[in-house]
Amino acid sequence: PPVVIVSTDVPPVAGDTEKILATCTAANSKPAAEVSWSLGALNDSVRVQTNETVDSEGRYTVKSRLIGVASKDLNQKKVQCLVTHPGLKEKLELDYNLKIH
Repeated sequence: PPVVIVSTDVPPVAGDTEKILATCTAANSKPAAEVSWSLGALNDSVRVQTNETVDSEGRYTVKSRLIGVASKDLNQKKVQCLVTHPGLKEKLELDYNLKIH
């Protein structure tokens, strides 16, 4: 099964430009995991960008980034990263609170 983390490389600073608000990574799995987000009220204000890489051993890493304008009202809003994979008994649901500085 994949190793799953939700993180922010650099905490976004509030402003008018789009930033990566959070990244959900499902690493080292065969086959690739399916990664999606449960966004609740944020559905209209953010977009998702997903990419997949494979290493020389045939293990997949899927990164799904949540992208949006880093406004103060997004601070501490809860999102969920959802991961499904044949090696997992059930869908993984990881809660994450957005952090906007």
